[in-house]
Amino acid sequence: MNLNFDAWVYGLFSALIGAFSTAAIGALTMPGVFNFSHNGFINFAKICGAPALVAFFSYLQQHPVPTVVTKLDQTKTTDPETGDTHLVQTKTTTTDAPK
Repeated sequence: MNLNFDAWVYGLFSALIGAFSTAAIGALTMPGVFNFSHNGFINFAKICGAPALVAFFSYLQQHPVPTVVTKLDQTKTTDPETGDTHLVQTKTTTTDAPK
């Protein structure tokens, strides 16, 4: 089976990074709670981790498995009698992906 893992992983990480960065901006607006102490880092991880997990599982709900890749092969053939060239296209799709 030929699956498109690159696009799937890219979308997964982009969902995580987008949610984490949005929460990070909100967390940085309250320096009294989110500072560079041990407790500040713990609070920062909590406030940024929760939206990132929501985005992660939301992406998994929308895209549970990578998409199936369709492969298109082109072959040129030449008729030996007439010398005409023909282009033959073959489409290969893997259909045994889990549902």
